[in-house]
Amino acid sequence: MVDIEELSPSAAQLLRLIQENGHQVFLHPKSLVDIGKDKNTERQQLRRLAFEKYPHLEGTATPFIDFTMIVGEAESDSNSDVDNHLLFSVHCNAVDFLVSEDRGVHKKGRQLGIENKVFRITDAIRMLEQLMTTHIDVVFPSIEMVKAFSIDLKDPIFESLREGYSEFNEWFVKCRTDHRDCFVISGEKGLDALCVLKDESSGEYGMPGKILKVCTFKVGAHASGYRYGELMLKAVLSHAYNNGYDWAYVTAYEENERICVFLDTFGFSDEENFKTGLGENVFKRKLHPEDADFGLSPLSFHIRFGPKYISGECASYIIPIQPQYHRLLFPELERQTDFFVERNPFGNSILKAYLCHSNTKKIEPGSLLFFYRSDDSKVVQSIGVVEKCIRSADSSEIVKFVGKRTVYSYQAIDRMCSKEVLAILFRQANGYEISISRKLLENSGVFARPPQSISSISKEGHTWLLSQKRI
Repeated sequence: MVDIEELSPSAAQLLRLIQENGHQVFLHPKSLVDIGKDKNTERQQLRRLAFEKYPHLEGTATPFIDFTMIVGEAESDSNSDVDNHLLFSVHCNAVDFLVSEDRGVHKKGRQLGIENKVFRITDAIRMLEQLMTTHIDVVFPSIEMVKAFSIDLKDPIFESLREGYSEFNEWFVKCRTDHRDCFVISGEKGLDALCVLKDESSGEYGMPGKILKVCTFKVGAHASGYRYGELMLKAVLSHAYNNGYDWAYVTAYEENERICVFLDTFGFSDEENFKTGLGENVFKRKLHPEDADFGLSPLSFHIRFGPKYISGECASYIIPIQPQYHRLLFPELERQTDFFVERNPFGNSILKAYLCHSNTKKIEPGSLLFFYRSDDSKVVQSIGVVEKCIRSADSSEIVKFVGKRTVYSYQAIDRMCSKEVLAILFRQANGYEISISRKLLENSGVFARPPQSISSISKEGHTWLLSQKRI
């Protein structure tokens, strides 16, 4: 359940999209437990009235043992118990998606493997907009690196930062004086996203070596849902790799659930024994693997050290992809500049999905995908690491599986499902510095002729591809 009163403008937009497109919304009865705990009696009454406006999910079940073994037992009617019941409704297919702003819900969703069915409200809006669109308009504003002194302190993006930190203006003046580097995404009415960088001393929070602190990592509320955070993270990690950093870290208050979930998802570890003087959690990320790290599974290894590092201890596949879909999935490879943004969230993201009619039965998590751009340039430049995949001819099942990652509209997915579809969820890895031509691919044993469908790569071809220089 979304807190309808607190998030009324976004909730109203989401509910409108749901109704316009013939979908149905349910509220879980367990949500009343949370409402009853609200100490603000006026707000509690408003929330109860709002709750009664919408249909409730009837006949809800107690979570099964295999479910609780994953997420843990919870005391009856505790916050954790409410979260578990909401997630169980998705887990047992009583509903297709869950919309929640709660960090704990999203974290458990990842443990259950249903994270693509658990949405923030803005993500749900973007998904519905994308599924219902009949055409795609692409715009490419760029990520820029600028100095802090070039940024206007009156920009609206700073308003919420001031609310949580009364001395924000003084702190940012110091950033200007220190000439700190910042990544920005500019929008029509100011900044859509911003992050401020700072060098830290070796040993800070137990991190040896050269340390990059990401002091501010902020996407404006008006730009939420476009995956600008993932795009910014690509830029930050690229900067860190290129400048010899050993660690990167971000601090965030525990109640800032959105950024905490984001950092968890992309390999930053939250260590309880470290807190800042302001009480923030410290999220650390080691940038380069050591010998002991190579014992991780291929997927876990990439989550922790990607997008630069990939494991070679896995199968690999070559995937033919038409130029128009390559352009949408990997827009940053379209031009010879450092970073790009498009107004379609799937292009900005690290987490992506690919759909096709391949007869390949099963692709294991952690497997490598090498995308062969057919028809025009006939090259491999982009790489993915598989998270999971399904086969189905049921369009609603495919939509639920790909969730917020899809490139396609619902109509396009429905047409594809005239026969069985293979849907693959993957993480984008750093691609090749120089694209690899068809001739080189043939001469190096990657394939004998250009693939017409997903094909496994021989050990010889796999080894050769891994030896080529990547970004």
